[in-house]
Amino acid sequence: FVSPPVSVIPPPPPPPPPPRPAAPPPPGGRARPPPPPSPVLSITPKRGSALPASIDHTAGLPVYADGEPPLTTHNLLKMLRGQPDRLVVLSTDSEGNNYSPLYQVGAGMFDARQFTGNLYPTPEQIKAEPALAQLYRLLPDGLREVCVLYPVG
Repeated sequence: FVSPPVSVIPPPPPPPPPPRPAAPPPPGGRARPPPPPSPVLSITPKRGSALPASIDHTAGLPVYADGEPPLTTHNLLKMLRGQPDRLVVLSTDSEGNNYSPLYQVGAGMFDARQFTGNLYPTPEQIKAEPALAQLYRLLPDGLREVCVLYPVG
């Protein structure tokens, strides 16, 4: 089962949140030092660290069988903007045996209590495809809607 690609028309950006008031210093008058930087990759580049916009990072890459070029970070962020906050599920292995460009973004139902499992169609996908209703009459308990990233290979 492969879910159809998500096509999203991004809504206008929300207004920025109001600034948070500064926290008062703890008793004794000394503020705590800031936490160490997180080892998690941030999608917000540091000032001056972004790749030059003049470089076409997809130049020379093969085009997929459907005529589409590989997805870039810019296209991925545009697709996800305005979507509900959901768990992201990848269709690959954790050992890093193979690497492949991102091909498609979809939606599905997944038992997020497990680290691996099956992907099921969403209620909207079942309503849109009558054949899916026959295949997926009984869905397991505990499923939640997830964002699915599909690689090319």
